[in-house]
Amino acid sequence: MKNIKILVSCHKESYVPENKLLIPIQVGAKGKRPIAGMLRDDEGENISEKNPRYCEMTAQYWAWKNLDADYYGFFHYRRYLSFSEEKLETDLYNNVMFDNINQEFEDKICLSEDKMREFIGDNDIIVPFPMNLRKDGHYGHYGSVYNHYVESPNHDIKDFEKSIEIIKRLYPECGQYADEYANSAMSYFLNMYIMKKEIFYTYCEWVFPILDEFDAWKNYTNCNNFEYRTPGLVAERLFGIYFTYLKATKKDLKVKEAQQCFINDTSCPYVTPAFEKNNIPVCLAPDNNYSIFASVVIQSIISNSNAENNYDLIILGNKIEERNKANLLKIVEGLNNFSVRFINADRYIASKNLYEKNHINSTAYIRLGMLDFLKNYSKAIYLDCDLVVNTDIAELFKIDLGNNMLGAVVDTVEAGWCRQKKSPQREYNINVLKLKKEFEYFNSGVLLMDLDKFRKETTSSKLISQAQEFKWMWQDQDILNMLCEGKTLLLEQSWNVMVHDLKPVDMPEYNAPQTIYQAYLGALKNPKIVHYAGRVIPTFAPNVDLADVFWKYARQSIFYEKILCILYGESVGVQYRKKKFNFRAWIIKTFFPKNTKRREFAKRIYYKLKGVKYSMHKK
Repeated sequence: MKNIKILVSCHKESYVPENKLLIPIQVGAKGKRPIAGMLRDDEGENISEKNPRYCEMTAQYWAWKNLDADYYGFFHYRRYLSFSEEKLETDLYNNVMFDNINQEFEDKICLSEDKMREFIGDNDIIVPFPMNLRKDGHYGHYGSVYNHYVESPNHDIKDFEKSIEIIKRLYPECGQYADEYANSAMSYFLNMYIMKKEIFYTYCEWVFPILDEFDAWKNYTNCNNFEYRTPGLVAERLFGIYFTYLKATKKDLKVKEAQQCFINDTSCPYVTPAFEKNNIPVCLAPDNNYSIFASVVIQSIISNSNAENNYDLIILGNKIEERNKANLLKIVEGLNNFSVRFINADRYIASKNLYEKNHINSTAYIRLGMLDFLKNYSKAIYLDCDLVVNTDIAELFKIDLGNNMLGAVVDTVEAGWCRQKKSPQREYNINVLKLKKEFEYFNSGVLLMDLDKFRKETTSSKLISQAQEFKWMWQDQDILNMLCEGKTLLLEQSWNVMVHDLKPVDMPEYNAPQTIYQAYLGALKNPKIVHYAGRVIPTFAPNVDLADVFWKYARQSIFYEKILCILYGESVGVQYRKKKFNFRAWIIKTFFPKNTKRREFAKRIYYKLKGVKYSMHKK
């Protein structure tokens, strides 16, 4: 069996699929922190220090000097070659575009060892399909590799001309092929290819003397970051010249072309347990706006933690800014039993056309992806970011779920709504969700999930597909209630106490069955988790019940000043909605006052039009 090694050049932590033929290598590694699971280009004989100028060519030099294989291949952390015989749709620049590296990506480009070996076969060289520089007219009717260098920003044509001059002096037999390729419209960029050993070695012996002489000649004074990479840019053209020479002089050369792929997000799509023992996994799913409130959740967990436990905090983020990520990481600095890691989960919900309602946006659906994000976990906690933990969260994790899929708390608000006369909520629960026990409908802001049992019942992709089918009133929460009815351990209400800024008689819980209401009142006195659901976080609703519990932890948050700015209506980089006259609310209050037949009639008509009573409208 052929020894095939394809190096994937990475300058930062990037996900590379588990595949015996794919080997991630950290480029420019000299003097930098090692990236776990990767080779380094500063070991053995190397030119790692030249990486800022040579780019991915330092990985190729390292392979030439230190790695033994029958075939050598080179990809980038977000650029791969496809091993599919099927022609996939491309953009203007020949790229097959992918949002991220997942199973769909691997399947589409046939990224399995068997299919890769079959595609490579006994070919001498695999190259990307060439890009036709005359295709879009951007480089003129007579577009060429030379004109492309002239027209490209931060490229100086004198550099390309100098490299050709060096070729003609060092390798005069290649001179005509250098001119031929420079005038050609068909280009081979990216420094990506797979070669047989003898061809790769011959190429390295040819290209690195050219690059070294060019590098010694180039004046880098006043170059910007991109221009500093000129040897790497020149190397992309040098390969095209050598390939042109190779095809002309080696008549029996076996060549195969492959499509090039570009991946927008190469962060790892899943995590593994952070600690070997007493690992307590807790997932949060904030968007950038709510990342500051996620800090309060984390601080509350830290404040009530036990040194005997290890807390594995996983943030399934939706477009969280890097500076906010950095601040969240600072919270656990110096805490040996805490880990905070991020998964860019926005790709999971992107372009899914998921129903959004009021302040609840598509971020809420991210928790449906936990089966994938935590594929190496059997059990985990999920927490919303509009709550605080008032006890050791490990106590929740250690609850025995028995044969149940999850543990959750009865949604006391829903229970109150369902007891109201002619309640559209009760009709919705019975007629749309088909719940047999509508008063056991749970709130999904606090969940203890048996992920293994979930995986036996469904998949994350199926859950998202179900979410797309209807405009569910309470979005993903409805889906979880339908799936887990009869398979949910109802936890003590103290594990998810939803609070209000209302008079006691106006709280929905006041209308709930007595057992639920009395349990709610008891939980208010000794809450383990306080949930400010419905946008009643004390920054938005200062008079909400148990606001003091929130501020106890918020004062310790790294975002405390920003939280205060929101409270005082200041701008903190995110445009929060300012208070203004609400004409719609005025109309309702004036013409349809509470506890009137007119109001009840209007509500019935409204919900009927929304399709709540008997069925839901398709999207």
